[in-house]
Amino acid sequence: MPDHLIGLHSLISCKAQLSWIITLSELVDLDVQELKPTPEKSIFDEMFWPFLQIITNERVLDSMVLEKVVGDIYAFLYGVQGRRAIKFFGSLLTTLADHTPTPHTIEIDLLLRVNAILVALGSLLEGNQGAAIHEQLRPVIDTLQTYLDMPAASVRGTLEEQNAAMAMSKVRRHLDYGGNLPILPDRQSNLTPAASFELTRDSPGALSKAGARHDNDHANITDIKILPTNDEILSERPEYLPTKDSVKWHVGGIQGLLDQQFRLLREDTVGQLRDSVRTVLEGLRQRRFTRSGGANALRIFKYTNVTLADVSYDARRRCLQITATFDQPEFLRRKARYDRQKWWNECKQLQIDSLVCLVDSDGNSTFFTVAERGGLVKRREEGHSRSGGGRPRMSWQVSPTMNLWANDTRATATLRLIDVNNQGFSTVFGRMTTTAHVRQVLVEFPGVLLAAFQHTLEAIQRMSKHGQVPFAPILVPDAALAGDKVVQWPRYTTPTGFFWDLSCLTADHRPLHLARNQAFNIEALKSQSTLDEAQCKALVAALSRSLALIQGPPGTGKSFVAVQAMKVLLAHKAQARLGPIICVCYTNHALDQFLEHLITDGTGNVIRIGSQSKSEIIEPLNLRYVAQKMARTKTEKQQEFNLRNELEASGEFVIELFRDISNAGSLRAVTNYLQHHHELHYEDLTTLEDSHGFKVAGKGKDNLSKWLSGHSELQLSEARTINELSRTPLLEMQNNERHKLYRFWVARIRDGLGERLRTALRRFSNLENQLNGCIQEVDLRCLQQANVIGVTTSGLARNVNLLARLHSKVLVCEEAGEILEAHTLTAILPSIEHAILIGDHEQLRPQIQNFDLSLENRSGEQYSLDVSTFERLIRHPTSEIPYETLETQRRMDPSISDLIRKTLYPGLRDHDTVLDYPTIPGVRKRLFWLDHREHEVGKAGGNADGAVQMSQSNDYEVGLIAAMVSHLVRQGFYGSEDIVVLTPYVRQLQKIRTSLASSFEIVVDDRDAEEINRRGLAETPSDSAGTHKAMLTQTLRVATVDNFQGEEAKVIIVSLVRSNEERRCGFLKTSNRINVLLSRAKHGMYIIGNSDTASSVAMWAQVIEMFKRGGNFGPKLPLCCSQHPDTVIELNADTRSGSNVARMVWPKTSNAWSLAALIYHVVISAKDLAISAERGGQMAAASPSTKAASLPVDGDSPPVLIPKCGPKSVKEAVVDYIEGRTYAEIDLDHDPCLFPDCGHVITMQSLDGQMGLSAHYEMSKDGLPTEPKSQVSAPLSVEAKGCPLCRGSLRNLNRYNRIVKRALLDESTKRFITWSNAQFVPLTVQLQKAEKDLEGLKEKQVVLTKDDKKPEFQHSEIVIAGVRDLQISILHALPGFASRVGRLIVLRHQIAQFHQRVMVTEQPFGKVSQMTATVVRSTGHAPNFKFDKTVLQTRSELLASSLLLRCDYDLLADLIYTCSNCNIFTAQLHPWVRKPLKFDLSKNREDCVKLAGSAALKQQPMIFVEAHTLFAKFAALECSAPAYPENVNVTKLMDQAKDHLELARSHIFASPSLNSKIMLAEVEAVEEILKDSSFYKSFYTSVESDEKQAIYNAMAQEFQGTGHWYYCENAHPFTIGECGMPMQASRCPQCGARVGGQNHDLVEGVTRAADLEEAFGNVRLIDV
Repeated sequence: MPDHLIGLHSLISCKAQLSWIITLSELVDLDVQELKPTPEKSIFDEMFWPFLQIITNERVLDSMVLEKVVGDIYAFLYGVQGRRAIKFFGSLLTTLADHTPTPHTIEIDLLLRVNAILVALGSLLEGNQGAAIHEQLRPVIDTLQTYLDMPAASVRGTLEEQNAAMAMSKVRRHLDYGGNLPILPDRQSNLTPAASFELTRDSPGALSKAGARHDNDHANITDIKILPTNDEILSERPEYLPTKDSVKWHVGGIQGLLDQQFRLLREDTVGQLRDSVRTVLEGLRQRRFTRSGGANALRIFKYTNVTLADVSYDARRRCLQITATFDQPEFLRRKARYDRQKWWNECKQLQIDSLVCLVDSDGNSTFFTVAERGGLVKRREEGHSRSGGGRPRMSWQVSPTMNLWANDTRATATLRLIDVNNQGFSTVFGRMTTTAHVRQVLVEFPGVLLAAFQHTLEAIQRMSKHGQVPFAPILVPDAALAGDKVVQWPRYTTPTGFFWDLSCLTADHRPLHLARNQAFNIEALKSQSTLDEAQCKALVAALSRSLALIQGPPGTGKSFVAVQAMKVLLAHKAQARLGPIICVCYTNHALDQFLEHLITDGTGNVIRIGSQSKSEIIEPLNLRYVAQKMARTKTEKQQEFNLRNELEASGEFVIELFRDISNAGSLRAVTNYLQHHHELHYEDLTTLEDSHGFKVAGKGKDNLSKWLSGHSELQLSEARTINELSRTPLLEMQNNERHKLYRFWVARIRDGLGERLRTALRRFSNLENQLNGCIQEVDLRCLQQANVIGVTTSGLARNVNLLARLHSKVLVCEEAGEILEAHTLTAILPSIEHAILIGDHEQLRPQIQNFDLSLENRSGEQYSLDVSTFERLIRHPTSEIPYETLETQRRMDPSISDLIRKTLYPGLRDHDTVLDYPTIPGVRKRLFWLDHREHEVGKAGGNADGAVQMSQSNDYEVGLIAAMVSHLVRQGFYGSEDIVVLTPYVRQLQKIRTSLASSFEIVVDDRDAEEINRRGLAETPSDSAGTHKAMLTQTLRVATVDNFQGEEAKVIIVSLVRSNEERRCGFLKTSNRINVLLSRAKHGMYIIGNSDTASSVAMWAQVIEMFKRGGNFGPKLPLCCSQHPDTVIELNADTRSGSNVARMVWPKTSNAWSLAALIYHVVISAKDLAISAERGGQMAAASPSTKAASLPVDGDSPPVLIPKCGPKSVKEAVVDYIEGRTYAEIDLDHDPCLFPDCGHVITMQSLDGQMGLSAHYEMSKDGLPTEPKSQVSAPLSVEAKGCPLCRGSLRNLNRYNRIVKRALLDESTKRFITWSNAQFVPLTVQLQKAEKDLEGLKEKQVVLTKDDKKPEFQHSEIVIAGVRDLQISILHALPGFASRVGRLIVLRHQIAQFHQRVMVTEQPFGKVSQMTATVVRSTGHAPNFKFDKTVLQTRSELLASSLLLRCDYDLLADLIYTCSNCNIFTAQLHPWVRKPLKFDLSKNREDCVKLAGSAALKQQPMIFVEAHTLFAKFAALECSAPAYPENVNVTKLMDQAKDHLELARSHIFASPSLNSKIMLAEVEAVEEILKDSSFYKSFYTSVESDEKQAIYNAMAQEFQGTGHWYYCENAHPFTIGECGMPMQASRCPQCGARVGGQNHDLVEGVTRAADLEEAFGNVRLIDV
């Protein structure tokens, strides 16, 4: 950080204290008339100039750290009603008149001082709104203007003069000196009037004849709240929406433009939220949910029966948040916990930062964002809280038991309070504890992010407030200003002698100058650079016009011109004091591309703002990454620390107010209110005696409850008012009167608290903004050192306050035709003097949500919100702004470029590089329209949430796309990455994606993936990913037209989708989208669609006619074989035969099917050949990838393939690995060949041997498979095999489907074994550590901390009974108990999750078994399905069950210990520890018996012993509790425990694999527990011994990859350490079978498990 800036920080911070107030007071109080200047220094220089230099320093005014301090200085300087400011500036002018600087510097020196005074005055006016109407400040302005009107020749045109002029302009705007243009009644357009019928439009807010529509309807947009208010949501009147006709605006000039764009953008974004909430609200009031209709209905999710918990402050996020609990979606209630968690994790609902709205049946609505996908619990941290007081610091973490999935009936999420200054939270939180009479629904708006529109709307409000918009006369669409729309050179280029040096663009850096008012030689630039003529003109325009518009048709190099202009600008950055150049793009993809071009071209110090970059090159240049390297000053650190403390204290104060509001009806709140406002009733309530002096009875109740439940015997003829009741003694009121008065009290209490809450929230919001500004100070210093700053339009709006402090002079805007005018306006920061807008208004327009505001809609044309500033300035009738158009395209083949040249761009030329593109292999035409008449799928109706799906699809075109893509890829010339499938609809995209996913890795753009999710079109939650994995390594891009602008591909295949009798063309009815679709392909383009439907649009009709004239149109696409170019092959879309299956048509020759097989690398059986021959030589287009493409094993004849047209490389390839014969030597009638996806050719006999077909099938005498063998192989013994040459997949060959899939299942099971063991060992170690920690707590006093999050335990006794999960939930509900065993409860949650995932039903074979059984049942056949359960891995489930039981035992045992050993303090804090404790652990014991039985069945002796031991432990718990159930026979239960221990003991001696010493020690420890009458003092003696700890440590060591893996004779895996070879005999730890060996020789039955060894070789455990 520069030293001078550090000094300013310190100086200003010092002056922020009392000292600067004293200094400034003395300065203002000076009597300048009595002061006399000295010859050396004037009074101005000596007294005022140092102070002015500080408070007008650019770095000081821009600093976010000093923002508040500087504001305080100017506020003090203004004084009461501006009196101090008038005196101060009067003194300045008096002393300035006496200023006599030295010769030769008089002009510039005086100008600097005038400028400083103007800057100070402008800052004063900006911070004090009342100053703008102060008449006594106007003479000051007039005096300063006289100085500016007499510049010396030496300062004319200098930057200093320009800066002073700008400062004066800013001051005059604040004082309404020529600020906004007035609305004149006779203001007329210069255009010839057209016949029209004028409809009366109601004005906004107070200007409306009928009055304001609601409480958020205002004439001034700065008064409008961004989010809709309750009154606005319920309003029935339509909103005021200004049209594009500026004559009809209620405010003129640039203010009118800002007003129009704000209201239209808000209607487009917030309007959808408003209407959706209104629909839900109406449904709540009618006690049913109505379906939202209309084309613009927003898709929503609803969560019912919402309850709110307490508010909390999150110091990490610096926000207030609240926990919301609601009903679990109906279909999830029947699912297991693991399945619920999986669904919530994979779905896109309630994602972090999602916008939601809480709606209730009282008509209230409050907006939040999602902070966490679960509830929060407090966690103690080291140190103390920032707010002081010595209290321990507490942070919040997501609860493991309160989240979206933990409970089967209720889900929990944490919501963040937003827009706290404008929303009425007091009403919502006033009933957090009493919501029985109010129904609440949480409404989610999927895909809607608050940040997407909030920052832009707020930025427009700030612009409207300050009125600082560069290029205002040019931007205003007003015919009356036509004469003012003259585009000058940028203001910073006006100093005398300035010129652009273009040598950075010329060959050998030859000098070439572009100067103002001088002719420029375009030919010289063209000849000396790589620019063509149109690009040269565009470059000159970009540099010489303050607002430059450059139109770039597709492929003409818009970005290239922008990069060249940037090179020139950067070369003059220092000379022209440009500051960082801001580059803005609409999309992250375009921004990354543009910045990459700059970096590749040698530009340094580039910074990107925003976290959505996908570029590895840009990643290290992200602002967040760069700012981490920037050191902070002491002032910044101290101020951040102080602000964090203040914000935390403010947040805690707000929380207290929220709690007070929610408890406004409590006795404490009511008595406090009455004490201050109604002493009579206060005395009545505190004494509460009847008229006879007796106290009112009411056992166990407080006075308020007693009074409310009582009544008076007094009979009344009519109801009394509140005023009458306020004078009536409390005991003389009827019961209904008491409740009426009580409700009045509560309402008054809440009103008072609500006002305090609003004040507190405003302070919280201000502190939050100050802290954000302090944190951003480092960002500001980083950006100040940048040459180029890249940001998206939304990112710029979000950081507009930060970027405005940079005083950047140049803005380069790419994709300007796609950017909403509101976004463009916010991008033109007040300091911008030069804006270069590059785009193409003939391509895509900005995207909006509300079609009723679109130019494409007849009623929406009057608003035209989707018309960009770029398009409006070029096409507006009154616009005379010049623009340049690029003319030479370098992308498309001329036949393709003709389609847009003859329709949109008559001047478009083709560059020489596009004239020699290769032909498309396998296709006879590079351009073709494949015509059909198959209808689209009908419109999707409303979904369950009431939203209407407007996306379309066409299943028939999906089949044609699949055939076409497969054909092109198999030619071998184009990789799948060279081919892109385009469609206008995301529903069609999703269907194409699903269809091709089995053959390609489908890549979908992030924007398309988001749109799929937003519309709810993903078939499964996992479909939301951007990439679909497939078997092949080939990737294929599928995209919508809207999200492919700016990109290109060698071959484009288009699915138009729309095909209907009404000839509705849908999205593709506009020339903009048609243009983008037709201009993406380089080499070839194939359109599949209904020409009759498309031709209803004029441009499509022209395009179709061009296709027809060129012979590129028809129902059959001509294909070819590269080896047989004369052979006719066609992709047939003609379905007149009645079938709706697209077909590939082949010639009727003897080798037609052989030719098809060679082209598609598929196997065609003789049976298929015969059938197809009967059909006239047609084969289904989908057959290469479906059943016709491979050989079943049910008796079909061998496949045939005649290699007559194969290339030489194929013929000479060895395909017979038994005899070594080549493909040309094979007689396919006797030795058929197979073609895997990898492309290699192999004889079927060779591949049968490779795959071991005879080991899996019964074979005939001829060597053909007849039926599967009943017992194929031992568990986990099938090895995954592939192509003998490349190990490629054979899954496309159905002949080996059974073998391949069994190998995949075996491989998945091995991975399951690997994963489950790697997960189990750390959980065991963690449990042992937790048990040791509990053992250590026994030596300390039992202490339970206070828990404000949980209500006090209300039951008279603690009953631990029922299923185990219920028992643990009771423990978790005990206040303070989690402070002792919280870690163990979290660990139990992890163990339970692990247990859920290792159940046999979750294993690969288990899932297949369930699916197969379901299919068998659904067919109605007899259940003849048999499943070999030996392949299931049960050990992990048994181990997890044992571990879970141990954990439950530890928790219950500690409960007994806690209740028996707590002190008086703990008992006072948590009374539940003294309540009777009752145990019924019959369910626990049943689970132990079940575990023992399963362990015996699965030959798991160690788990068997553990289960019986645990049974005895639970029995001991039941018998030793301080109070136990009456129905428990203690003697009988103790006898059962001893019997189970005896079973365990006998099994230990009978199992040679067990370590008898360790296991016996465990049994004996439990026996000691049973003998000890004071169990609760000694239960910890059962903690695992050191020897048993060693067993688990050894197990962990096994899974760290040492030694080698083997299977025992029962297929149980085990390892041998050291050298990895057997040196001694042992027993299998699971079943007791003999394992190991002697002298490196394995015992009989043991086999090497190389598969597990390979898998476990990479497993590493993390130390716990």
